[in-house]
Amino acid sequence: MPELVEQGFIALLDRVYRTGVAYTGREVRVVLGEGPQARETFFDFTYEPRLDSGSNVTGVRLIGVETTQVKQAQRPAAEHRALLEQIARQAPLPDVWTAFPV
Repeated sequence: MPELVEQGFIALLDRVYRTGVAYTGREVRVVLGEGPQARETFFDFTYEPRLDSGSNVTGVRLIGVETTQVKQAQRPAAEHRALLEQIARQAPLPDVWTAFPV
């Protein structure tokens, strides 16, 4: 998957290997494929160093879950929330809201 190189995932993997410090990404955008076949995806993932008995890094374990469907489902909700907030800011209703004690 050469497209992952230019998106920085291999450099990140190398950094975890060199430093021994794990990295966790949440809802990270990943473009899979190239050209017209490319598609936007999202992942939660962890790069976790594997250590030997002397605490030397011997490899990196990748644990990942694709979250594309969750992210796609959240977009319309976020857009609707923003629209409702905009309407509420522009609506001339301050007297109505103060008439109802909380």
